[in-house]
Amino acid sequence: MYGKEHGIFTSPNWPTPYERNTNCLLYTFVGEADDIVELTFDEFDVQKNSNECLSGDFVRIFLHLNGTSVDEATPWNSVLCGTEVDIEQVHYSAGRALVFEFHSDGRHGDNTGFRGTYRFIKKKNYRVDGVAVPNTTCSYSFASANRTEGHGHFYSPLYPSTYPANMRCLYSFVARFNERVRITFDKIRLQQGDYSCLTSPDVIIVHDGKDQTARVIAQFCNTHYFVELLSTGPDMLVEFISRSKSPGQGFKATYHFEEELHYAEGGPSSGSGCDQLFSSTASRNGTFSSPGYPDGYPADTRCTYHFSGEGIERAQIVFLDFDLYKPDDSYHT
Repeated sequence: MYGKEHGIFTSPNWPTPYERNTNCLLYTFVGEADDIVELTFDEFDVQKNSNECLSGDFVRIFLHLNGTSVDEATPWNSVLCGTEVDIEQVHYSAGRALVFEFHSDGRHGDNTGFRGTYRFIKKKNYRVDGVAVPNTTCSYSFASANRTEGHGHFYSPLYPSTYPANMRCLYSFVARFNERVRITFDKIRLQQGDYSCLTSPDVIIVHDGKDQTARVIAQFCNTHYFVELLSTGPDMLVEFISRSKSPGQGFKATYHFEEELHYAEGGPSSGSGCDQLFSSTASRNGTFSSPGYPDGYPADTRCTYHFSGEGIERAQIVFLDFDLYKPDDSYHT
């Protein structure tokens, strides 16, 4: 598909059943040099004769193309058959071109084929906001001292397309001495399997320090959404390893360099007189209260209570007593 930013594609005769003995019908999508292709199968009904979809009717997708065409020797990335519940519906190319092949054999069926949409999107939307490490294929460094903004994005190789096999990438974050590193994985989709991350071929390992000898604070495989991690010091290292033959989409994440708070541990700071910091390294549970409790709190008071966990810890707060002044509606009129 050339010359359009988006559009629709269908199998032959859709929505009526497609013809039998359709051999190597190619759908080719080519964008500009700085584009990637997003392909979505909105409706899908292709006769399924095997779980692997390697015989009978199938759609074979080529995502990692060096050029704009394929032949018998071109490696494919995904093969689909069945219905929507059996397939990955959204696919992304690694470069400007995406090709898929539709094949049907001679066996009788009343399957209707597929209907989908395509669009070309800019590759720069998935640019890593770091400095590529020389003589590596996918490692990056992120230094707070070299950035005007204290935040950015980073991704697995070729994201949002599937990542290549046999990769090892290091993402090194270096904050200033008075900062910490906060990382949020918005989405993680690695190779699926019924195994632990200790034996998974594709894994993300997060170290609370500058290198792989530092303490591991998180390890991810399979699928996760919205996971947040905070370093205890100015350094954090994310290690991504892919060894599977059927890679997933990978991950997208954000990082923030945050100034470390210097409140007194579980007590007031020297500034406001009522700001407090509670860290899980000091105590994993405790109590907190407003100034003067159980007596009335003073007027014109503003206090900040900061709860800080390590790694993937989360803070749970339960208010056992709560009595604040609430003005009536006439106060706002």
